[in-house]
Amino acid sequence: MIIENSKSELRKIGKNIRSKIDPFLREKYSHEINQYICTTDYFLNAENISFYLPMKDEVDVWPLIEKSWKLNKNVFVPSIRNNATLNFHKINRNTEYITNNFGLNEPINGERKSPTDLDVVIMPLVVFDNCGNRIGMGGGYYDKTFAFLNGSNAPFKTKLIGVSFACQKVKNIKKDSWDVNLFQVITEKGPAY
Repeated sequence: MIIENSKSELRKIGKNIRSKIDPFLREKYSHEINQYICTTDYFLNAENISFYLPMKDEVDVWPLIEKSWKLNKNVFVPSIRNNATLNFHKINRNTEYITNNFGLNEPINGERKSPTDLDVVIMPLVVFDNCGNRIGMGGGYYDKTFAFLNGSNAPFKTKLIGVSFACQKVKNIKKDSWDVNLFQVITEKGPAY
């Protein structure tokens, strides 16, 4: 477990740790994470689910995307808007993608869905703690997009689910006022928050 540092230091440490996971173990752990999520009520009951398109060191959620299609769920992935928030585009097996300025694949087109209408959002993270706090890649896109979830009286149903490898857990992340908490974090060991 990583001790307390600044967000930028934690991000650097978390990315380094994640990059050192053996590819065989990364695939095994990703499979275990996907298998667990498939059994949750929030996944089974969801109609509209957003996933990320994984980069090489991240948890591979493609099998979960495939499972969602087999269950006739609507699958969405984010694209970055100019105002530093996210659009969510419906995808299918025939969707075409372009690579954005950050090296992320985004759908060229596809029906858009408001973030408030998503049932579940599966999101990557670089590090996480026991309180549902996360650090991502540093753009704040998820926090800005899901700011409507901040506050205990938020009437929205959207559940933010972070996926990560257990070795990316930290003792404590200093939460800023704009940070949006996760509903749950899933690692290869099961729920970690």
